[in-house]
Amino acid sequence: QQQRDQQRYQVGNDIKKLLQKNDCIECLSMRHMHLGDNGAEAVGLGLARMRHSSNLKVLKLCNAAIGDKGARLLKQGLCRGKSPLCELSLAGNDIGDIGAIEIASLLISHCGDKDKDKD
Repeated sequence: QQQRDQQRYQVGNDIKKLLQKNDCIECLSMRHMHLGDNGAEAVGLGLARMRHSSNLKVLKLCNAAIGDKGARLLKQGLCRGKSPLCELSLAGNDIGDIGAIEIASLLISHCGDKDKDKD
């Protein structure tokens, strides 16, 4: 289990590096990659450290073995990042009520920011 968690984190870490160096990515699909919470943590860190001019609009993490902890860590990264994210797909993960609340709060604050920009 520990070795698998380390592998998942390494894959997430590689994606983190990609996100930090490449601001032209608009859609990133990591469906069925089984990142787990550890990989989601690394991806969240990458999202948090993206350049201010990021173009990431779509993030697909379906069936990635993400749970409540991973949802919280992704939320933190998305909140800190500068991405104009329009679509987040998390279907088929192990996210329970706690993780769903974390993601919902992200969506509420993200959509609220867009509404403020319209005023």
